[in-house]
Parts: sequence; C-alpha cells; structure tokens
Amino acid sequence: MGKSSKKKKRQYKERAASEDHVVHSANSSELITEGNTALATSQSNQAAIPSSENNNEDRISQLPINVLCHILSFLPTRCAVATSILSQKWMYVWVDIPVLDFTDLPSSMTDMDAIVFNQEQYDNFANFMNRVLLLNSAPYIRRLHFETYDGFVASHIYEWMMVIARLCIGELCCFAKNFQVLIPPYFVISKDQLVVLKLQGFGLVLPSSFHLPRLQSFSLIEGNLSNEDDTLNVDPWMHFLSKCPVLEELNIVNCKRIEKLSVCSSSIKILRVALNNAPKRAILIQTPNLEIVDLSIGIKRSKVNDLSSLVKARLDIWTSSVRWVKLLEKISNTKSLVLHQITMDGSSAYMRLPNFQNLTHLEVGFTAWPIWMFHWPDKKPRKIKLPLKRIEYCGFDVVKGIKVVQYFLENSALLKEFKIYTHRWLDSETEITILKKLLKLWRASTQCRITVVNEGSDSMSEDSDSESEGPVDNDSESKGPAETLAAEALLDIT
Repeated sequence: MGKSSKKKKRQYKERAASEDHVVHSANSSELITEGNTALATSQSNQAAIPSSENNNEDRISQLPINVLCHILSFLPTRCAVATSILSQKWMYVWVDIPVLDFTDLPSSMTDMDAIVFNQEQYDNFANFMNRVLLLNSAPYIRRLHFETYDGFVASHIYEWMMVIARLCIGELCCFAKNFQVLIPPYFVISKDQLVVLKLQGFGLVLPSSFHLPRLQSFSLIEGNLSNEDDTLNVDPWMHFLSKCPVLEELNIVNCKRIEKLSVCSSSIKILRVALNNAPKRAILIQTPNLEIVDLSIGIKRSKVNDLSSLVKARLDIWTSSVRWVKLLEKISNTKSLVLHQITMDGSSAYMRLPNFQNLTHLEVGFTAWPIWMFHWPDKKPRKIKLPLKRIEYCGFDVVKGIKVVQYFLENSALLKEFKIYTHRWLDSETEITILKKLLKLWRASTQCRITVVNEGSDSMSEDSDSESEGPVDNDSESKGPAETLAAEALLDIT
C-alpha cells in the first residue's frame, strides 16, 4: 500500500509538471506571435514615414497658392517679386499677392542723407512698378503703399494713380512728396471698398455723386479738395464727409485753398487739423461723438458744438481771447489737455476760464501758462480742487514759474507726477536754486514726484522725497555749504 501510494504521487507530479510546461510553452508562443506582429506593424509604419535624411522634397512649394501669397504679403514687393527665380512654380506666384509695398529701397540708397534717384535708378523703379501694377491679378488688394522721391516724374505718378483707380483696394497710402498731382473724379467713384485712404501732395477732385460706404480713416497732407462741378454751392469738405457714413478718423495737414473748414459728422471720433501755412480761417465743428481733437490753426470765426464725449484735446491756436474761452468751454469735459502755444488778440485780464472737472493730465507750453486759470501775476489764483494726476510744464519761466507750480501743487490732491522742462540756457547753479525752492512748496498730494528736465541737455533732476506734508523750513536759504549739500542730497541729480 505504501509503495503503491508513493508511485501514484510521483506519477501525478510528473503529469502536472508536463501540463505546466505545455501551458508555459503556449504562452511563450503567444508572446512571440504578438511581438512579431508588433514588430511587423512598427516596420510597416516606419516604411510609411520617409526618412528626413533622404527626403529632399521642397515642402514649401507644395503649399497652396493662396498660402504662398499670404506668406509673401509680409515681404516688401521688391523681395516678393525676387522669389520668381526660385523655380518654375514660383515664377508667377507674386502676381496674386494681396499687399503691394513699394517703399522698400536698396540699402545703397537708404544709406544716403537724402534719397535722390538718378535717371537709371528711376527708370528701373518705374519699369518695376509698371510691371507689378499691370500684372497683379489679386481680386482684392488689402494694402498698397508707395512714396515718391526727388527725381520722379509727375506724369508717371498720375499714370500710376490711374492704374490704381481700377484696382479693388482696402488701404491706400500714396505720398507724393514735393509734388502736386491732380486726381480726376472717377478715382473716388471706383473706391467703394476703400477703408483707409492717406494722400500727400495730391489734389482730389470730387464728383457730384459718389459714395464711400466703408471708408473709416482719411488723411490729406499738403493737398487740396475741390468739387468737379463749380456750380455746386457746397463746401468740398462737407460734400466729402456727407458721402462717408462710417468715417471715424480725419487728418487734415497743411492743405491749401481752405478758407472755411467745415467738419460735420456724427461718426468721426478722431480729428486732427494742422493749418499753419496761411492766415486765420473760419471753422465749423459739429462732431457729437468726437473723442480726440488736435487743432493747430489760426481762427477768425468759429462755431463748435458741445463735445461731451471728448477724452483728449491738444490745442495750438491763435485767436481772440473771447473766442479762446468759448473754445475751452466746449472741451471742458476732456480728461487730457495739451496747450502747446497759444497766441491771443486782445487782453486776457478779464478772462475766467471754465473748470475741467474730469482733467487728469495737463501739459502746457510756456506761452499758454499766463491764461490758465488766472492771469499772472496780477490776479489772485482761484482755489479749486483739481483732479489732475500728471502735469508737464514746458518752457519753465524762472520768474513766474514757481507761482504756477505752487498753485497746482496746492490744488491737486491726486497729483502723482509734475514734470518741468527748463530752457536750454539755464545753468546748473540756477537749476539747483529752482529745485531748492520747489522743495519748500507744500503739496496737497503725498505721492507727487517733481522732475526737472533741461531741454538743452540730457540732465534731469528728480525730487525723490515725494512725501511732503507741509512747507519745508524757509531758513534753508541761509544754510552753509554743509547744509546746502544735505539739502541737495534730497534730490536725485544726474
């Protein structure tokens, strides 16, 4: 019984070991099969992906034409056309570019002080521009920009503008410096897709009937606007603006033949007028949504509607004192005011200027200070609370300037920066004296920082002791050298 039992147990173990070996063998076969399958799949995937070392294919050239044109539109047109020599496919890609920029010149010309074309250079440029304008087949040109230089021919500029008139353009910038080229009426008629128009040195003739439904920005520099129909009893500017329903920005710089400037539009938000090349003019401004205004003009008559939406104003005008006050009343809601140069006819002794309750930034030139808030030094300043946060004083008056600074320091509790620009001839000793006097002034704002900049040098003196809770000791003027150095240590003088 014992031997028989041991024999059965041994047979059972051998049979179990044999079965276990079979199972392990099957599992191993499956793993090997799965490994071979994965290896085969990996090899097939690697075969599908070409080796980068052996791949010499030009992938950029395989891009769609519209993508290539988009890439080339970021280059100057001269560089974009040069890609035509790369291959046969690139030969005519440039003819569909939606951006044409003819302002890029060879480095040999831009290194000169004044850009002047000789005959050979001009002929090459003219032939190049003729070819590009005539061969361009883009259905819509987003932007076209060109400038003229000494050596150009006015008749060629006119011909280019006629070709441009037939193109569908979104933004057009043409600067004919030192020229006066007349543009016929049909140029405006064909520009219903125009969004931005900037012209310099062009006379624009307006037809009796036209429409610019998409024009948002218009700039005319050293040019003029006129009506084709002389019998049309309408101001050219009013006629033009009436045909631009969405115009938001208008820039008029040194234009001719403007006796009366009429700007009437409910869409205009930015208005810049600089007419410094002629006597005084009459102006009419009716722009209820105006946000930014920059006027540099002599005014003999004016009518300005309330500008309650105004945010920024810059004035450089010469007119009568009464008209000046009326103009300030119309812009009294502005937050930023720059008074550059103000010239008035008549006395300002009885002027009372409006309060600017929303004003946070004030920049005033030397000629404008005497009429700000009060007349220096005959009248006592009016004590009011000013919401100013930043002031710039240009052309500091050594005699009366301290009173000006004192007035604003005492009445501006929110003031953070007061920058003073002194005259070029001011020596360093006088500048130190001015700074010492400024330190004595009481400031309503404990955060105000005063900086003095000499316009004739790079030197700048800065009051680093920005917290002033009362007047500084008035006996500081009588201090000796040691005390003087201690007082100067309060200022960061560079």
